[in-house]
Amino acid sequence: MKTKIYYLIAFVIVALAACTAQKGTSVHDQLDGRWHLTETLNDIGDGKGKYVAVTADSSYITFSKAGLVGGNAIYGATNYKLIDATHLALTIKGNTAPINYRYKVDGNDLELNAPCREACGLRFKRMK
Repeated sequence: MKTKIYYLIAFVIVALAACTAQKGTSVHDQLDGRWHLTETLNDIGDGKGKYVAVTADSSYITFSKAGLVGGNAIYGATNYKLIDATHLALTIKGNTAPINYRYKVDGNDLELNAPCREACGLRFKRMK
């Protein structure tokens, strides 16, 4: 009898976990769409770099759930692959290996940071 109860409890826990996972939004869903470049960060190495608003409004990047990348904000980017919750690898034409970027999606805001010696970054707003 105890064994049956343990199996029942384990089944309920697994079923609840599966339902929770289905309700959550995947990172692919969060990244999916077109993003407008709004700010860039460049630092000469002294730690005093700040994000600066982009004056031209034509730079953008697109991500698809299938792992495709488009746009002109990161020249030559064609594909992406999620590495973990904070890193993605971008395949860029002409490079022999993908480049790992740190990323953060917060609602309609996206931040991408390339592996620069000094601080560098791109901030985007989701386009509707």
